[in-house]
Amino acid sequence: MDWLEWAVAASFTRATVKFISEARDWKPVATTAIQLQVGASILAGGLLWLLAAPIGAFLDEPQLPAYLRLYALDLPVFCLAQAHRDVLIGLGLFRERAFASGWRWVARLALIVVLVNLGLSIQGAILGGIASSLVELAICRWYVRPPLLTWRSYPVAGLIAYVAPLSLYSVGVKLYDKLDLLLFKALGGSTAAAGQYTGAESLSGIPGIFAIAFAPLLLSALGERLRSGNLDGARETGRNALRVMFMSIPMAGALAGMAPELTRLIMGDAFAASAPLARVMIFGSASLFMVSIVTSILIAAGKPGWTAGVMTLALLGSAAGYTLFIPRFGAMGAAVTTSGCAAAAVAVSLLLTHRLWGILPPLLTVLRSLGLTVLSWLAAVIIPAPGPLAFLKLIALTIAVVAVFRLTGDLRPAEARQLWALRRRAAGDGGGP
Repeated sequence: MDWLEWAVAASFTRATVKFISEARDWKPVATTAIQLQVGASILAGGLLWLLAAPIGAFLDEPQLPAYLRLYALDLPVFCLAQAHRDVLIGLGLFRERAFASGWRWVARLALIVVLVNLGLSIQGAILGGIASSLVELAICRWYVRPPLLTWRSYPVAGLIAYVAPLSLYSVGVKLYDKLDLLLFKALGGSTAAAGQYTGAESLSGIPGIFAIAFAPLLLSALGERLRSGNLDGARETGRNALRVMFMSIPMAGALAGMAPELTRLIMGDAFAASAPLARVMIFGSASLFMVSIVTSILIAAGKPGWTAGVMTLALLGSAAGYTLFIPRFGAMGAAVTTSGCAAAAVAVSLLLTHRLWGILPPLLTVLRSLGLTVLSWLAAVIIPAPGPLAFLKLIALTIAVVAVFRLTGDLRPAEARQLWALRRRAAGDGGGP
């Protein structure tokens, strides 16, 4: 059910961030975006409520309908809080957004533990989730208070024109994340092999964490530049983002080289066989991080439909690849297809960005990143680090990669200071409580 919450919220996040970051009067935009997202969540929750009984009967779980109907009540609350987080991001209030999210997870853990220990079991876990969403909403409303019930004259059509293709993109990303395992099982993969594949997916998902943090920040920064009419500044910000994007690849190389050590340390010896798969899939996850960055530039430039097109091509290509390679090469065929199609999506996105804004990452940065990726992979493989020492090795490799980029001039401290100044200006424009 978390997938349903994610699908509704993710469909609106980038559109809300873009429009608010570019608006001179953000409150009408925020009100309209919040009302649309909550309306969609009510429809989704109502559908879940109606389908609860048939789902329970199909799965032969008599108690499931009651849980699903209670969970349906969480959808509007969660999406209302998520919409306010999107507003904070659009205004550049990143610290405040992190504060609200942090307290959500603290409250969620504490409330679930208390309610479950009181004997509420699964209902307690669901109620704890609803209450934690209310905590997050209250903190967000402390920082920003867009009217919730007042009808604003901001054109709904403009938002929907972005929400529709971005919904396809968001759902496509989620499908792409699950299609490999689904088709692996459908094409004859064993349960044991599927378990190893799932373990490799868990380890390879580390680069995706950075996409969640970096993409909204980039979209907000680009929106602020475009709002002020500084198209050249927006292009420069986009070019710098592409450079930073390629500078992340050496860390994927280090993680891939350390896959056997990290697999045993995090998941135990039972998942040792998933390490070769993880080595391939980590680059696929890094490629999806890069797609997230490039599509943020396309969205800021007014081409949300292009993002849906990129993900559609990736889905079609991966489905064809799985059908062709899984019967021949098993789980490794699925892993190579996933990473290969994600890398192809990066290439297509970069070509579209170049066509639109005429920007590409610096060639020397790309070449240095690829060379450093090979070196970091070799260092991770050659230098042994059993047990917890693997984390120390990862830290050491990270410091070494950063030092090299600093020496070559690819990593520029001045840009970090400019980004911080941009965030402060956006926070000042957004206003506080």
